[in-house]
Amino acid sequence: MKKRYLLLFLLIPSINLAQNAFQLTGYVRDTAARPLAGASVQVLNVGYGATTDSLGFYTIKVPKGLQTIQFSSAGYEPQQRSLTVRANDTMSVRLAERVTLLRKAIVTGKQPGQQVLSTAVGLTTLSIRTLRTLPTLLHGLLEYC
Repeated sequence: MKKRYLLLFLLIPSINLAQNAFQLTGYVRDTAARPLAGASVQVLNVGYGATTDSLGFYTIKVPKGLQTIQFSSAGYEPQQRSLTVRANDTMSVRLAERVTLLRKAIVTGKQPGQQVLSTAVGLTTLSIRTLRTLPTLLHGLLEYC
């Protein structure tokens, strides 16, 4: 008999805990309804987080009560939504693109282990003999060279 009470006593906290956490699912898309893979979904002030899959779908654990959910993705404006959680629920959002104007962009690069000695790109040298064998409109002009 004591074993039954002990087992019941151990199960009561887990039953109570299960009633205080629910699943929130949904999709994160852009304004053109394209899925945003790798978008971040966070329950603020709790520390729970998830990321979307390749279809923009997410599943996250959410505690019972009033919660603020933040959706964000690189290149998009973050969005926060409030939700009173009482049971499993769904919430889908569309994020607007964030446009950042730059005054200038400097692009540099070099191959590892080599110095850039010239800015010439794609230089090829052909002899007159080779040019004469090529079919061109200027074939008659090359005869004089």
